Amino acid sequence: MNDDWSPRLVPDERVLWEGRPDDGLFVFRVYDGFLIPFSILFAGISVGVLILGALTDPVFLGVGLIFCVVTLYLGLGRFVVSQARRKRARYALTNQRALILEGGKAPKGMAFTPDLPITQRRDRVTFGRPVPAFTNRSSAAALAGGDADFTFVGLEDAGAVRDIAERIKAGNAS
Repeated sequence: MNDDWSPRLVPDERVLWEGRPDDGLFVFRVYDGFLIPFSILFAGISVGVLILGALTDPVFLGVGLIFCVVTLYLGLGRFVVSQARRKRARYALTNQRALILEGGKAPKGMAFTPDLPITQRRDRVTFGRPVPAFTNRSSAAALAGGDADFTFVGLEDAGAVRDIAERIKAGNAS
């Protein structure tokens, strides 16, 4: 990886694992099972309103254009935003905490404590209690192309990352 984490570490902290998320366009989340069919339905309604507006009233035309923009974002735009975020993201596990660095921002950290829940779901590892899907917080984060909880997403080997994190949490870090 060769990311220099040293300016972001506290004394006696050392990096045990570092990685990057998959930067492909489509990294699916739980709520995509709802949003994808909804965006297809919404696209049909948007096109209908757009055609109706073009034939009848300029107000309908304006509403149809707004619907089309929202539909494009729900259907494709949020994946582009998510991809851009993941391209800038870096992950690290240290002997004391998990770190997420996005671009030039200060890293977010989650300290390893004996009672820290660490869960894995497919290509992601969540540190702390996961934010339930379809809540206000998770929905807002989804539309912004991110996650509401502290999660490493798009991992090639999420199981190995979870195992390393569990060892660190248990005090068995190498």
